Amino acid sequence: MPRVEITPADLVRTGTGIGAAGTEVTGDATNQHMFLNNGREFLLARNSSGATTRNVTLVPAQTVDGQAVAGIGIAVLLSSTKVIGPFPPGIYNQISGADIGKCYFNVDHADLRFQVFRVTG
Repeated sequence: MPRVEITPADLVRTGTGIGAAGTEVTGDATNQHMFLNNGREFLLARNSSGATTRNVTLVPAQTVDGQAVAGIGIAVLLSSTKVIGPFPPGIYNQISGADIGKCYFNVDHADLRFQVFRVTG
């Protein structure tokens, strides 16, 4: 199956909902995730587990001498939330295929909930 795409919500001066019903995406450790990235996005990662730290891994699309660059693991402590980003397009955006311009990230459990926000203006 393809990665689960998360549509970024624009951050606006009048306010943008966080964690509102229907706005969070549940972590999918099988198919993983992506979002359209212009370098002004931030990932909000919430760990709904009250017992275990969960992990998000950013997946750089960049290579060095033809070798893939290792992903960057980020621990989200139990019952906590992290804001992650921004994501420089030259490092994180896919450069070919159907997902061109999208940033990939992986999760280790469905306890993680996500929203992507884009700074506008």
